[in-house]
Amino acid sequence: MKKNAKIREAKGITGIDIAISILIVSIFAGVISAMFYNIYIANESIKRSAVADQIVQNVFEAMSTDKYANIGNDYLTKNPTVTGGFAGYTTNLQVEKYVDTPEGTGKNDIIKKVTLTVSYKIGGKTENKEVKTLIVDNEV
Repeated sequence: MKKNAKIREAKGITGIDIAISILIVSIFAGVISAMFYNIYIANESIKRSAVADQIVQNVFEAMSTDKYANIGNDYLTKNPTVTGGFAGYTTNLQVEKYVDTPEGTGKNDIIKKVTLTVSYKIGGKTENKEVKTLIVDNEV
């Protein structure tokens, strides 16, 4: 009968059992929260990069339909709607002659090298997307 007496004395959950279970749940909750945060940051990074790609595409398409003489370093200030007006993105455009031909051998300025840099913040860091292309004067 002593065995039954010992079983009857072990009543309920002790404080140490509760503390251990809370510790285990806290560890798993922290790991799961970190995983969700990393997924969120990766998702936002992909979204922001896609918008930056869209801005680049809009600018280059507008340049390809515009006159060659209108394309210069001030193109984005003259045509502010080209970037789409997305908040949180900054653009920097650099246009330079690609090839200088000697005077008297034809038209001097027929190709421009265009570098467009789109900057945006994600997770406290600034990301840059730099794309280069060539614009050719079709009126030659």
